[in-house]
Amino acid sequence: MVLKGRSDFGVNTLTWNTQSELNNSHFELMRGQTKDVMSVLSKIPTKAANGTSSTPLSYEFIDEKPSA
Repeated sequence: MVLKGRSDFGVNTLTWNTQSELNNSHFELMRGQTKDVMSVLSKIPTKAANGTSSTPLSYEFIDEKPSA
């Protein structure tokens, strides 16, 4: 998996690619309030049919309200 992030004008964008997926239902993106406390920011459903893919898939999440 290739994971990239960028911040532009107060908006954070996270993109990632998978080469394949097996029995995957979603990706869970988490944010840390502190080094010990994490919370779920978003659940991104898989694009893979029935959760399995042998071809590359691309995903993107835009966080318009990132933590300070």
